[in-house]
Order: sequence, then C-alpha cells, then structure tokens
Amino acid sequence: MTDQARAFVPGHVTGFFTSEPAPDPTVAGSRGGGLALTDGVTVTVSAGDRCARRA
Repeated sequence: MTDQARAFVPGHVTGFFTSEPAPDPTVAGSRGGGLALTDGVTVTVSAGDRCARRA
C-alpha cells in the first residue's frame, strides 16, 4: 500500500454555467459546458501524521 496519490487535472474553459440549488444537498449541483485543455496540473497528496478536527 502506498501513502501517496497522484492525479493529472486538465484545464477547462467554461462556455456556459448555471447553478442548480436544491433543499437536499445530495441532489444540488450545476450544469454547464466548455472545453477541456491538454494543459493542466499534476497534483500529489500524501498521508499526514494526524487528522485535524473541526470545531
């Protein structure tokens, strides 16, 4: 098992966008469309020593 994960995230140019709010957050979201780009970022995350707690 590894303690790191790596992912490439492509850039995106949004052409149109609307929010779709709902009282139930599990069905809320958004709709839209645009262009995915070949340029982007590579993200690496690793496990921390401890978990932070929210107050």
